[in-house]
Amino acid sequence: MNFFGKLFEDLYEREIQELYTKFRRDISIFRKDPYSKQSLEPIIEDLFHLYLTNPFKIGSSRGKKISHNAKKILQFAKILAHKTKGQILLDKIYIEVSKSFKLTYEEIASLIYELVENEVFQLLHQ
Repeated sequence: MNFFGKLFEDLYEREIQELYTKFRRDISIFRKDPYSKQSLEPIIEDLFHLYLTNPFKIGSSRGKKISHNAKKILQFAKILAHKTKGQILLDKIYIEVSKSFKLTYEEIASLIYELVENEVFQLLHQ
């Protein structure tokens, strides 16, 4: 989400600065798709694809407020990471957790998102 925020700010810097003046709080300006900018949907899809297909590593969870079920997923991910030389794929975690835990798909996605947002799962930069 942080990456998306920075990308959004870079793409729409002028519009954000003038949102309350020139554009009179009209947020529909962000839905327009001028040829020089991407619309938001492709950015969101690209970010989603990036998160599912690129490897992550497991960072520290010390001092971070993580729910009980997220901690269970973290322990499970550590086992998977050990088998793959420290790298994990979020889609692989998602699939394996859905086989092993009695959680809905939405709950699993939310817990994985919690671990990414808390920077416990960290995107490996290639």
